[in-house]
Amino acid sequence: MKKAVLLLSFVMITAAVGAKINNQPVERRAEIEFAQTEHNFGVLAERGGRVSHTFRFTNTSDRPIVIKRVVVTCRCVSYDFSKRPVAPGDTGEITITFNPRRQSGVFYKVVQVFASTAEELHLLIVRGEVSR
Repeated sequence: MKKAVLLLSFVMITAAVGAKINNQPVERRAEIEFAQTEHNFGVLAERGGRVSHTFRFTNTSDRPIVIKRVVVTCRCVSYDFSKRPVAPGDTGEITITFNPRRQSGVFYKVVQVFASTAEELHLLIVRGEVSR
């Protein structure tokens, strides 16, 4: 009998705590929507100079978005991005520049963008081919 009372008490307490947790407001984090996440530069001449592409994004939430940092894994790729917070409904930009010098063949570069969004990491891709 004691076990049944204990079990019933445990179930009731668990249900009450669960109901209390579910009624608490969930903190929403800002969301970001990129117009595109990949760009193909096509065929580039090694001595043709740097090429750039600007990725545009929109803040689709009700909170400002901040780009925290951008990470690249090759010195042939550089970047520039909006340093100011992007207000809800506004747009921001991240410009990726590829330098084909001393590169050859097909390239596929992943740029990591860390932002104050629900999914902190966003990936942008630039690709193409460098001919000599």
